[in-house]
Amino acid sequence: MPQTGKKVCAACGKHKMKCEFFDKTVWAVMDGSKQIVDSMRELVGLERKREAGRLEGVWYDHQKFMMEVEQPAAMDSMAADAKLLQLLELKSKGVEILADLEKQIHMKRGLVQDTLKEHTEDLTERMDAIQKRTAWTKNGLPKLNQESTPVPLAAAQGTKRKGDNEGNHVEGSKKKKKKKNPGGKL
Repeated sequence: MPQTGKKVCAACGKHKMKCEFFDKTVWAVMDGSKQIVDSMRELVGLERKREAGRLEGVWYDHQKFMMEVEQPAAMDSMAADAKLLQLLELKSKGVEILADLEKQIHMKRGLVQDTLKEHTEDLTERMDAIQKRTAWTKNGLPKLNQESTPVPLAAAQGTKRKGDNEGNHVEGSKKKKKKKNPGGKL
């Protein structure tokens, strides 16, 4: 081990000998230390990539589960909307509807939407946390928020166009910059 200010290692200094290999030993130790540090950094990087891959799998599992939750909720919402539309149609024809029945239909519709929101709120928070944690990998996981997963109303379901939900995806294509030719000739 080198001593500060001296050109001999501790072992040679202890025996009061001239150290012939001092410079070689120091450089070998420093080079070995550098290689160990580089290897550790590489291992940490690989571990981060493995963890990001695992989290990406969890994100897709959450997305699949969210779809499984949304499908029955969408069907329940359509059924509640159909009942509400029937109620409004009967009212427009002059049929007397009990206030309790009308209130029950409105409550059922609200309950379906509240239940869906309750079930998907935690999932979207977890998915957003995963997206933030793995954003450095540029894996293209979209960021979700509460507004991106509403239950579609029965009246508005057929009117959705392709460009209506442009804000829900990550921009994948970027314009390439043209390189300037410094010489002016091709």
